[in-house]
Amino acid sequence: MSPEPRILTVSELSTFLNDLIAPYPVAVTGEVAGFSVSQGKFVFFDLKDEVQDARLACFCMLTQLNVPVENGMRVVLHARPAVFRKSGKLSLTVVQVQPVGEGSLQRAFELLKAKLEKEGLFAQSRKRPLPELPQHVGVITSQDAAGWGDFWRVLQERGPRIKVSLTPSSVQGARAVDELCAALAHMNTYIQPEVIVLVRGGGSIEDLHAFNDERLARALAASRVPVLVGVGHERDVTIADLVSDMRAPTPTAAAQLVLPDRVVLQQRIDQLGTRIGASLGGVVLSIRHSLARSAQFMSHSLVAAYVATYRRLAWAEERITARSPKTLLANGYTITTASGMLVRSRAQAQGAATLETHFPDGSIMSTPHA
Repeated sequence: MSPEPRILTVSELSTFLNDLIAPYPVAVTGEVAGFSVSQGKFVFFDLKDEVQDARLACFCMLTQLNVPVENGMRVVLHARPAVFRKSGKLSLTVVQVQPVGEGSLQRAFELLKAKLEKEGLFAQSRKRPLPELPQHVGVITSQDAAGWGDFWRVLQERGPRIKVSLTPSSVQGARAVDELCAALAHMNTYIQPEVIVLVRGGGSIEDLHAFNDERLARALAASRVPVLVGVGHERDVTIADLVSDMRAPTPTAAAQLVLPDRVVLQQRIDQLGTRIGASLGGVVLSIRHSLARSAQFMSHSLVAAYVATYRRLAWAEERITARSPKTLLANGYTITTASGMLVRSRAQAQGAATLETHFPDGSIMSTPHA
């Protein structure tokens, strides 16, 4: 004979049931109904079954909604169940919301896009240029992700000595957003490359859902290092693409944007050498000849040295331009000559028959007096 059950009060039973189910978080799917926001921070809605008219009351803080939600949207809720003491009804405290189905995902994308665009996160004025010739590239991706191999191959072809720091992360699934945000924080705080690249291959809108998450969008906008996003195929446009400093249509294109082709680099060096040579004649001809000889024998292993030469030439041009007579005249100085020779002293000026003083807009002749 079984013992008689203990008689509990309603409050005691509610406490017992809460203690029983609290350790077991659930994932449940249904349709959003009765969505409302109270006091600008408390979110209430029902999750209803599409087959039977069963409903669960749901609650969360507005800041916990990682995607926009509206009535009629199909979602999966990750939540903690609880029995509400006053009503005795089962309710859900929502931890995470994930739209389900192409229609709901597309609607969530449109709502978030409109919200962030209104805040100015897509504005061209806040986007930064990528470094022209980076020596240190940070990459965030899964090493198993489609597209990572293409990105790595192209980058190695163009700059085998470029330093690449990889921070692995899931690129889809329940953990993807948290891991991508953590990887961005790690890159900015500890790695500090010259540019960060997010890479993954194409997929359905469900596969790319992590890149349409508000938390990731705000992490990208807050990055201190310029970010290039190369996600999916050319037709795939995500919120991450719109927030980033630059978007690449494919992972391969991302590698091409990070580092110019050697032919393009050669053209830039030739143009720079021509400008310097035109202004200085033989002063830098030996550097240009040395550069030309290096280009003839350049292999993959010499790309880094090639880039360094380019930077030395740019530095030389900047120093020489700063010290040129034209620059001095533009800064308000004048230059005096006598018979074509630079006058460097008072005695030299007094000994000349005539003096010619040069200004930015011309020159005048004068006769020296004691």
